[in-house]
Formats: sequence, C-alpha cells, structure tokens
Amino acid sequence: KRILTELHAIFPKEYDQTSAHRFRTGTDMQLAFAYFHYIRQEKKAFHENERGFLLQEFDINGDKHLDISELRILSRALTFMDTYPSAPE
Repeated sequence: KRILTELHAIFPKEYDQTSAHRFRTGTDMQLAFAYFHYIRQEKKAFHENERGFLLQEFDINGDKHLDISELRILSRALTFMDTYPSAPE
C-alpha cells in the first residue's frame, strides 16, 4: 500500500482520471507498469532486492514465504488493481 500511496501523491491527476472511468481506456494510468518501475527505481535502503520487497509487502503471516493466499493478493495487485487487502489487525 505504501508504494501505491506514493505513486498517487506523484501522479494525482492521472490517478483521478483513471479512477473516474468505469472501464479502462487507452489514456488511463497503467498501475502495474508504474508500480514495478517505481520499485525498481526506488533508492531506499530497507531492501536489497525485489524478493525482499515482495515479502515485506505481501507476506501477511510473516513466515518468509508467499503461500497461496498471499500469491492471490500479489496476482490481484499485478492486474491493475489500485488496492489490495492488507493483514488483519
């Protein structure tokens, strides 16, 4: 969620335009493209590689492995959804 929030802050107009459309158009923001290019360019030191990033973002139960439920959440995030469920509090 952190990355999507940061992308929304960088591209508020594009997010709002995309969110306003019921169906995607050719001018809508490509969220999966933006998401993964953003994390590749990110210079923050909290992870050394994408695997660590994916575990931090999607390993809800903290077992250092993505189980089937967590893979489903990752899959949903990759198919242009702008939100995904987070861990229960």
